Amino acid sequence: MKLMLPATWSSVLLRLGVGVVFLYFGVDKFIHPEVWAGCINPRLLYYMPVSQDVFLYVNGGVEGVVGLLLILGLWTRIAASVAAVFLIGILVTVGVTDVTVRDIAIFAASLSLVLTGSKT
Repeated sequence: MKLMLPATWSSVLLRLGVGVVFLYFGVDKFIHPEVWAGCINPRLLYYMPVSQDVFLYVNGGVEGVVGLLLILGLWTRIAASVAAVFLIGILVTVGVTDVTVRDIAIFAASLSLVLTGSKT
C-alpha cells in the first residue's frame, strides 16, 4: 500500500471540495430553478440566445459534470478550467457582493487545480 504525502492529500481535498460545491449547485439548479432564476442579472437576459430556463438547465448540467469530474479526479485541469471560467462569469455579471465573495475563494481553488492538476 502506497502512503500518500501531505501535499497529495491537500490536492485531493481541494479537488473534492471544489467538486462537491459544483455538483451541489449544479443539481440544485434542477431542483430549485426558481431560486436560481432570481440570481441572473436582468441585463444578461436580454443578450441570451435561449430562454432563462434553458440557460439554467445547461448551466446546472455543466456544473454537475464539472463537479463529478473533479470528485472522480478525471480531466482535473480541464474541469477546473471550466469551473474557473464559470466563476469569472459569475463575478463579472453579478459583481462582488456579500454572497459572491466566496466565489473568489472557489476561483482561487479552481486556479490552483488548473496549475497542479490531481495528485491521484
